Amino acid sequence: MRLRRKPSPAEPNVERRRPRSVSPTVFSYYARGNSPSSQNTGRRDEPAKPSVRRKRYRLRMAHLPSYLALAAIIIALLNVCWLQPNPKIILVSTAGTVHRSPKEYQQTILALWKQSLFNQTKLTVSTGSLRRDIQQQFTELQDVQIELPLLGRRPTVILTPAVPTLQLVSGNGSFYVDGSGKVMARTTELTQNELKDVPLVRDESGQSAEAGKIVIPGPEAAFLQKLFAQLQAQNIPVLSITLPANAANEADIRITNQQYFVKFSVDNDARQAVGTYLAAKAKLDAEHAAPSEYMDVRVPEKVFYK
Repeated sequence: MRLRRKPSPAEPNVERRRPRSVSPTVFSYYARGNSPSSQNTGRRDEPAKPSVRRKRYRLRMAHLPSYLALAAIIIALLNVCWLQPNPKIILVSTAGTVHRSPKEYQQTILALWKQSLFNQTKLTVSTGSLRRDIQQQFTELQDVQIELPLLGRRPTVILTPAVPTLQLVSGNGSFYVDGSGKVMARTTELTQNELKDVPLVRDESGQSAEAGKIVIPGPEAAFLQKLFAQLQAQNIPVLSITLPANAANEADIRITNQQYFVKFSVDNDARQAVGTYLAAKAKLDAEHAAPSEYMDVRVPEKVFYK
């Protein structure tokens, strides 16, 4: 049995306690920004040293010529791609065609070119749309070509006039008609370029003729051209061709120095019809007779006259 020692009277009665365990304070070298990364790069809140700033400045200055060269190249490309809205007009001069004055073409094409900002650069211009707009404006043109310069800035527009095959006289004026039967323009609006041997057709149907409108069906227009050519080949001068209002598919030919006219059908073959007329004319000439009003060769191999 263990005996506890009694405290002496001089010692105070103090309860003895065990001291609490205290964890030791650990010092970290990497605290407060002393990490390896911060040691290598320096503190983030510290400004760069003057020597580092000078190196960066010298690096930028070393690249300055490259920047200036790149800017010059970009400006040169933009300058090359830019187009002048004042195109050069070339009118192809061909004998047997009709056209307007070059000044009129220039003014109208210039206005069409300025309608869209996309027409100001080679990268955005729509030459197809411009070609269609020009041909719709000038129906007497057979073809329109637009050329963009490789290095220059002024485009070129090449205009090729069409060849009129008929001159149509209707109730509202005189017009040139192309091979498809489409009205080109009024005869008073166009200049002739050595134009000759264009048959004159009088339309008595009463329809109005307008630029770009089909006034004579294509097969009928082709027949009238062939008929005129066949009569010319036989040295028969044609004064005029009339499309009567009261007879469908009929074309009346008035021959120079003859008091009668000849009725043809546009559904027949032109060469055969002319042959029938020549045979009937030769027979009447041999008999010293001639029609007083007309000769009708619309029925193949039959001739009627009055």
